[in-house]
Amino acid sequence: MAIGSSSSGGVHREDATEDGSSDGIADFPRIVAQQCAEESAHRQAQAAVLEAGLNRFLQHATFRTYEERRTAVAWISANLDYLGLAVVCPKTGWAAHLACAKGGSSTGRFQLHALGGDGKLHRTVSTTCLPDLGLCAMKFDDAAQRTWQNRAIRTREEGPTRNG
Repeated sequence: MAIGSSSSGGVHREDATEDGSSDGIADFPRIVAQQCAEESAHRQAQAAVLEAGLNRFLQHATFRTYEERRTAVAWISANLDYLGLAVVCPKTGWAAHLACAKGGSSTGRFQLHALGGDGKLHRTVSTTCLPDLGLCAMKFDDAAQRTWQNRAIRTREEGPTRNG
């Protein structure tokens, strides 16, 4: 859309570009959809590259304490969140959050938490030794869901708060 000056000195928009082709407002949804598809493809490519390294790390890492496991899981989760990626639960196929919980051994347990189709938080996996994990690109609208999910997991780990 070309922008020019009106005879009264104000700025106005024209319906055609300087070469005469139309790039009106109707093109914006198409451009956004194209950019979202390209971003999703890029994130899926990142997932493919990172997947093998994540699995090697998890299979070969030795955690002497729960705190070491929790710190590693928090670092992995933060980086996956930053990249817009999620772990794929091997049982359900849902995008999941990698977490750590006490219990089962002195070093704690890996857990996968996912929101099911019912909108409820599900602990889909709890184990001391994870199977190979897949990674997936999350949709843009999943980011808000992940924020709620992380808050729910933190609340569960920290326990209920008391008022007064």
